[in-house]
Amino acid sequence: MFSSWLIRKMPLKVAFFYDKNNSSINSEVEKVLSIINDCVEKGLLWELTVFDLNEKLEYTRFQEYNYLLFFLFSHDQSLESSSHPVVLLYIQDLDGDHRVSHDILKGIQVSSLYDGTGSCIICDNLQLDLASLGASELTRYDFGHCPIDKSYLSIVWIVEILQNCIRNSEEAVEQSNKQQLLSHLRELVPMKVRRKLKVWLKEREEEEKELEERKSMKRDLGEDVEDLGNVPKEKEMITRELRSILQKQGYGVVGSHSAVKLCRWSKTHLRGNGACYKHTFYGLNSASCMEATPSLACANRCLFCWRHHSNPTGRSWRWKIDDAKDVYDGMVANQRRLLKQFAGCEGVLPDRVEEAMALRHCALSLVGEPIMYPKIAEFIDLLHQHGTSSFLVTNAQFPQEIRSVPPVTQFYISVDGSTKEGLKKLDRPLFRDYWERFNECVEAVKSRTERTVLRLTLVKGYNMEDVEGVARIVKEALPSFVELKGMTFSGQGCLLTMENCPWYSEIVQFGKELNALLDDYEISCEHEHSCSVLLTHKKFFYDGKWHTWIDFDKFQELYAKWKLDGTPVNALDYSIETPVNCVYCVFMVGLGHLWSHGAGIRPSG
Repeated sequence: MFSSWLIRKMPLKVAFFYDKNNSSINSEVEKVLSIINDCVEKGLLWELTVFDLNEKLEYTRFQEYNYLLFFLFSHDQSLESSSHPVVLLYIQDLDGDHRVSHDILKGIQVSSLYDGTGSCIICDNLQLDLASLGASELTRYDFGHCPIDKSYLSIVWIVEILQNCIRNSEEAVEQSNKQQLLSHLRELVPMKVRRKLKVWLKEREEEEKELEERKSMKRDLGEDVEDLGNVPKEKEMITRELRSILQKQGYGVVGSHSAVKLCRWSKTHLRGNGACYKHTFYGLNSASCMEATPSLACANRCLFCWRHHSNPTGRSWRWKIDDAKDVYDGMVANQRRLLKQFAGCEGVLPDRVEEAMALRHCALSLVGEPIMYPKIAEFIDLLHQHGTSSFLVTNAQFPQEIRSVPPVTQFYISVDGSTKEGLKKLDRPLFRDYWERFNECVEAVKSRTERTVLRLTLVKGYNMEDVEGVARIVKEALPSFVELKGMTFSGQGCLLTMENCPWYSEIVQFGKELNALLDDYEISCEHEHSCSVLLTHKKFFYDGKWHTWIDFDKFQELYAKWKLDGTPVNALDYSIETPVNCVYCVFMVGLGHLWSHGAGIRPSG
């Protein structure tokens, strides 16, 4: 128990703002206020005043307080300025008014929690506007994007504020109660959440430090281009902490920005128990497929990401660049090491392990954004030189790179939202012009001549209502295939829940509704185990049969010819007949892996 004592200091004055018209956040507000009041009872010297964001205030009222806290959690307003709370609009106007001194909030500390829900630019920029008016930050302006379980976000935010206040302000608490209060606050947040927050804060700090170093270097080079002796060494993408986390999770970390990992379907296939949907749809041998990425960094923070956002983020490459051959050699070595380790597990078939060592396929879809890697073209060429097929997946935010990347065996873009608001809500892209970039990427896919795929990760409550919007995007991109795949729940730390995972029957129904809106496509394949359905362009249906499988050797020939004289790689030229047991509505429901048990002739792919 905390000892009672007589207050001998003037309490710090704290203003807490939230939208009282938004009843959906009442429970979160109560959590935050309860923690504050509990700490006040235990010795925190705060005098708290709660304001409505819709209340008209003059900036002189702000000046009466030491701290300004803005709770914008789940603020989901439209882009019309009239719909935003009065206080937010007022602060934005103050920042843009040249008549207002930009030190009116000097000496005041501020923090805002906006979780990125909706498209509220005012919320995103609020803390930056306040800092522009002279205030200092209690927490990072982008704290709401911290990759922790959303149910803890508001708690972690106020705990971080209180801890910073107690540690850094002598007026916040009597010295005798300081450690007791800090211990109490630590107990409110699980250790796993605290660790994830610590890693994220350190990464953001390192990113900003590096950016400042780059700016400083440019200034120095501008002053004296001959003095290049002190050019700072490029930073590695993977920090020591992140490397340790990835290795514990089973990743084979390659160099400073790449990784491989044995996927669960590769493990299943090695045991002879089945293969993934890529086998059913395209004839890929799951055991000999290397799931990898040459860039752990990404330009999105997707809600359904199974990396839980602990990987780096960025709009451009700002790290050390590993040589493409080193990346390739490192991936192959790590994949074979992981295969050898798994070979001793129960049920693994020795002939499958030997077959897997050949590494016939590479799925560049592990995590991150592979196309960000500056030497992606060289890397893809190395794959093809070694007879390895390439399945390149991008997040539709880098149109120029999509246009310039060389032919791959199969090229994907992820389409997670059919509207600007829907895309931001689910993918949470870093680019301000994310929607324009997305549409440019859709247009760029249309110009590619090899096999192309639009991949839709379907999430209940987010992107399964607007079938017409998805159909519009398909008609614009004209891909070879449209993959519909249900979201996979990735456990604790995921910002979504099992309720957001659609049933297989719902995926099939979505596919039927989409198919009804597309004249040139039909449902061709299904894989119930992966909760996935494939729509295929009708040009792949001839002689009364679907031709969705890939002739991998033929692709290598076509790639070599493209490299020699620029002859385009045509999708139909290396597409072969789909086995009957992989076709939609066959009683086996896409269990193409039955062939691997001797039920038929196993394909060579």
